[in-house]
Amino acid sequence: MVLFDTAWASVMDACVHRKIASRLTVRKVSQGVAFATPAALLTYLSLCPPPPPALASLLLSIALGLNSASHSAYWANIIDVAPRNAGLLCGISNTLATIPGIVGNVLTGGILTLGDGNWSGVFLVAVANYVVGLLAYWMLASAEPINFESDEAWGEETRRRRRGRRRCGCGGDDGGSGSDGGYSKGVGKRNPSTRNS
Repeated sequence: MVLFDTAWASVMDACVHRKIASRLTVRKVSQGVAFATPAALLTYLSLCPPPPPALASLLLSIALGLNSASHSAYWANIIDVAPRNAGLLCGISNTLATIPGIVGNVLTGGILTLGDGNWSGVFLVAVANYVVGLLAYWMLASAEPINFESDEAWGEETRRRRRGRRRCGCGGDDGGSGSDGGYSKGVGKRNPSTRNS
């Protein structure tokens, strides 16, 4: 998995830097490899006659190994769309991702109990997850940075609040000494008038 992940990332980076493919195309192709291949292999293991245990283990290993191509897709895409807020966005994403991890254990136990220990149902749920996730990514993904500091990114309520803070001299976007602690707009520098001596 580590070797494939490193090799795949190197090839995808080369495609972007040599302008062989756009950043968004590279992200979508990588996500396709990461999700479509495991979905196909798990479908085979679920619906076809059971292969020998060694082959089944090999196919599962390939499915999980190729899933690491998502590091060149979804994971790198976080930096594309939010270069200044990638850590925060990744943290939110990982926090939400723990929920399926909890529910998945209970669901797996239920499927195995109802299916008399047959893993086909578990694999088909994973296939459905891969297919829905891939289609959603292909339809919605973007490689264009989002300016989280613009009024357009936050909507009318935020615009009203910011205008009110500017009128009352409470700080905010104008770099005053209000609730923003004297930080000036978007540059992260403290206003010298608010420093403690």
